[in-house]
Amino acid sequence: MGMHPCTNRSTLLAARRSRHAGDRFRLFLSLILLVTGTAAACSSFGGIDATPTVPVITSKPYVAPEPTPTPEPTKKPLPVAEVLLTESVEGGETAKVMINTATSAECVIEVTYDSGPSEAAGLDPKTADDAGRVTWSWTVDGTTTKGTYPIDITCFKGERFGSLTLEFKVR
Repeated sequence: MGMHPCTNRSTLLAARRSRHAGDRFRLFLSLILLVTGTAAACSSFGGIDATPTVPVITSKPYVAPEPTPTPEPTKKPLPVAEVLLTESVEGGETAKVMINTATSAECVIEVTYDSGPSEAAGLDPKTADDAGRVTWSWTVDGTTTKGTYPIDITCFKGERFGSLTLEFKVR
């Protein structure tokens, strides 16, 4: 009932090899499952880095951008037109100017001689009548130096204004 010692030893070696082969196979299979599972798990992230990040907080406060300024609409100028002008006078005579502008416009006149702005009666501010007319008359001082002098007229109505510069001659 004895076994041949070589047979016994051969059988033992074969059994051991088969057991190691089974262990190797199981190890190999486990490794395949591990690699396959890891690859599947990683591919489910679609290549996105899943590492948690901490938001960076800056110390600069938020500053709202400056609003774009709305340009003011261009105001339509007030028309001021010459109707009548005494073009030439001698010292002591009366000069006259009539203009046309907007109804109810407030108008001022300034006649400037070599000696400065005239303070003659009749050169006061006036309001345009219902036809938009304004008339000024004044007496030119007899001592006024001969020459050509400007007459500046400016009219206002609301936020609109217009101006006109004329000339007259003292001879």
